[in-house]
Amino acid sequence: MQTSVTKIELKLTDSFEVAFPDKLIPSNSYLDKSKTGLGMTYSEFHAERHSIIVIPYTSIIDLKAKEYKYKQPLKIVDEVKAKAIEEYLTSDVKYKKLITTPEGFKKIIDAAIALDKLDWLYEHFFCLLDEAHCYAVEAFRKFILTPFNYFWKFVNKALGTATYFPYSDSRFNKLTHYKITYDKPFGKITIVDHKDPKAVLNHFLTHPEKFPGNVHIFYNSVKEIEKVIRAAGIKDVNVYCRDEERNHKILGDSAIHFKYEPCADDYKKFNFYSARYYDGWDLFDNDKATIILVTDISVKHSLVGIPYNGFQSVGRLRKVSPHKIYHVTNNFGKEDKDVRSFDHISKNWHYQASNHAQYYNDFKFKACGDGMEEKQETWKLAHPFCKFTSVTMEAYVYPMKVDQHICKEYSIEGYSNIGTIERHWQEMNYETELNHQKDLKPLEIKGVPKSTVNRQVIEMIEEYAIHPDKYSYSQADIIIGKLRDQFKDLLMAHNRFGKAELERLGYDDKAIRKALVDHSNANQEHELKTRAKSAFEFNIPYTTDRIAAILQKIYDDLRIKASNGKRKKVKATDLERLNVFLITKTQRKDEAGTINPKTGKIKRVPVWILDKLPDAN
Repeated sequence: MQTSVTKIELKLTDSFEVAFPDKLIPSNSYLDKSKTGLGMTYSEFHAERHSIIVIPYTSIIDLKAKEYKYKQPLKIVDEVKAKAIEEYLTSDVKYKKLITTPEGFKKIIDAAIALDKLDWLYEHFFCLLDEAHCYAVEAFRKFILTPFNYFWKFVNKALGTATYFPYSDSRFNKLTHYKITYDKPFGKITIVDHKDPKAVLNHFLTHPEKFPGNVHIFYNSVKEIEKVIRAAGIKDVNVYCRDEERNHKILGDSAIHFKYEPCADDYKKFNFYSARYYDGWDLFDNDKATIILVTDISVKHSLVGIPYNGFQSVGRLRKVSPHKIYHVTNNFGKEDKDVRSFDHISKNWHYQASNHAQYYNDFKFKACGDGMEEKQETWKLAHPFCKFTSVTMEAYVYPMKVDQHICKEYSIEGYSNIGTIERHWQEMNYETELNHQKDLKPLEIKGVPKSTVNRQVIEMIEEYAIHPDKYSYSQADIIIGKLRDQFKDLLMAHNRFGKAELERLGYDDKAIRKALVDHSNANQEHELKTRAKSAFEFNIPYTTDRIAAILQKIYDDLRIKASNGKRKKVKATDLERLNVFLITKTQRKDEAGTINPKTGKIKRVPVWILDKLPDAN
């Protein structure tokens, strides 16, 4: 805990200079600005003093160096040699601005030592550790804690971040803690809760019409980004990640979508970002842009801490508010009683660290007394928590390392259940809305009667119709579409007759088809009679074959089927059934002159003579 906390309340639209009218970051402070894009980094580049500005990523350093090139900064990245730093430190640049990654910090120290100006550096340079949360979050970076070997020696120094982490090193108590709060929430997060976040993401990617503008997706897994791009088959996409051979190999054919750095003129409909673009840069787009954070408990590296890189990622857009912000995620399904607090996690890790250090030192002392060698494996047990004295190599707890373990576990604990996820966003000053997404229950087909399959289909269709919000971001629409194609007769019957009638029919395919045919034929009955009246003339003899042929065409045109659903073969007697004519049945000589072999005379054939019904209008 800091010994001094100064609270400052701002309006949501206020800038850094409203909080600090002199436009300077206070010396010896830890600035919890609570909001991205406040202008803290800008203020240090414009401060009339020498500065060392530590920024976590080279990609962000490149962007800042371009943005503030008129301030003549020197960016310290891998290819920069000590000589170049020495020349810059002795140059006539009025206010020197050194920009470095945490790992590059020692190069500055070495250059100052070479110039015999280390004390001058400590006294005259303001040391700013920007994005201060990164020292807890990014434990995988072997030398990320390098700045803290020197930071405390600077006369004027500060840390700043929008995502404050309470470091346990007691030296932080000597810094003044500034806590900035705001009069309104930063916006609203729609938390889309689904057991498979990739399914929701696929739905988004295959329904671009749902988004009025560009979509910016933060998903910390290049491997998973490649999978979802390939599965969705999209082309209008960019991928922003580290420019290295491994990533290009993982992206495969999708490597054509790689971009080195974000640029407003280059944005596509969908834009993916790995962790190196979660914090420290400004995204310029319009108010139609949508921001999406994707996390998945089955994709380890995607589980960024909501209070840290999660918050940072959704806050990248500048000057305007996004159209919408989504957090697509799943969770571990823990009960609230099993969720561990930050304090609980912290106490346990400090207990682990102090005891590991003690165990190691006791073992080392005993091994030395017994004339035994110390093995590297033993050292590795203490190394994750400790530093070691230079002469005796005794272990002592290094709080910064312990904080890394605390941060990692607390970040993962935030995904205990949907409630912890929602609370973390609310604690970061966002309003939230929950959207619980489900998958439709899959059909059981193997070894199941067709009538049972039909019943399942109807239950699925009705569930989707009654609760569309549960399936609005899933693949349900695709599944339902396939069912409509596969079970056309069944769904037509459901639409016409309702579920109760299907129950009565026992969901039997034959019974359903017969019911559909009967229904369709009944609907066509009036039209059939009308056309029949127009097709025949009064008082003209028609052979029964001729009557059947005329009627057959009418039946075919109206698509009137037999009860089995097939083409109905029409007979002359079907005209009688229609009851639209008064029919006189007689006979006449065959017009073709066919001879009756029995009588030797011309064959007589049946004919019908049609007239109006007595009661016809």
